[in-house]
Amino acid sequence: MSTEGLTAFLDFSHCFGAKAGIRDNVVHTSETMVAYPAGRHLCTYNTETRDMSFIVQAEHVESMTAMATSHNRKYIGVCERLTDGGGQVTIFNAASEKRVRTLTHPDCKFFTALAFSIDSKFLVTVGCAPEYTLVYWNWYQNKVVASGRVNTQVKRVSFSPLDNVQLATSGPGLLKLWRLQENTLKGFNMVSGKAAMQSFADHTWAPGERLLAATENGDVLVIEQGELRGTIKSRLSGETINTIACYSSGFIIAGSEARMSVYEKNDAKDRSEDRELYHHFKTFKTSDSLGEINSLSLSPGEENLAVFFSSNQVAIFPIASV
Repeated sequence: MSTEGLTAFLDFSHCFGAKAGIRDNVVHTSETMVAYPAGRHLCTYNTETRDMSFIVQAEHVESMTAMATSHNRKYIGVCERLTDGGGQVTIFNAASEKRVRTLTHPDCKFFTALAFSIDSKFLVTVGCAPEYTLVYWNWYQNKVVASGRVNTQVKRVSFSPLDNVQLATSGPGLLKLWRLQENTLKGFNMVSGKAAMQSFADHTWAPGERLLAATENGDVLVIEQGELRGTIKSRLSGETINTIACYSSGFIIAGSEARMSVYEKNDAKDRSEDRELYHHFKTFKTSDSLGEINSLSLSPGEENLAVFFSSNQVAIFPIASV
């Protein structure tokens, strides 16, 4: 039989390993599904069936720089570098794996971080150096609500879980709250003095208005209503901390020595004025061969923890074993 005129198409079937160098290298899109970068494409993996599928990037997309999922897990946001040196943010439907929106901004050559609001209607992005411009989007309408320059490196940006008009940013010498006021983003420092000079590796919001900020040297600052409430000296002090993740009972920090340290909340009724807000529960050691822990992602039901290692591997741990 003649094959003249026939065209062959190849689809991705499986990938080995994952790509490092991305903010939030692994994210949960459901209780049993995680997404992570595979080369310049996006792999979705079912942790129960071990099936893989792929969101294949367009030819003009060179690489990804950051990822985030919406709180309702319906959408995946990806910051993308383009072959012409520019950048864009693409929003994908997690279930259909189809593109929903593509966002660009004239003040951002490319983007380095992003986050969805708690109701998933809004998006905040961070542009590249040297301005590190914050852009607040009504993303579904492709509309810029407000923008403002941070002028220093931003490692993490997030929305308050209680208030869509309040944001937080962290990075080297940066821990700041931002409020959307009359289409303007206004920033307020959360700490001052020596505390403000620390390099903040990551931050996360605990239930309520409490923010937990992890420094690279292993301290965790507890911020409530924009003010420093206390500092926790973690069991990982002396290691380089890369990431922090919050869950309903406490938080997990992880970093350079392939260890995760788990802290749980102290009950208010049992807590005296001089007792810390959290206590150390356990420290979990993974294999040294896996390298540093760069990213953590808790499943929506807090049953599983996805971990991205600097060896470009993703591992899934039952929370009960951590």
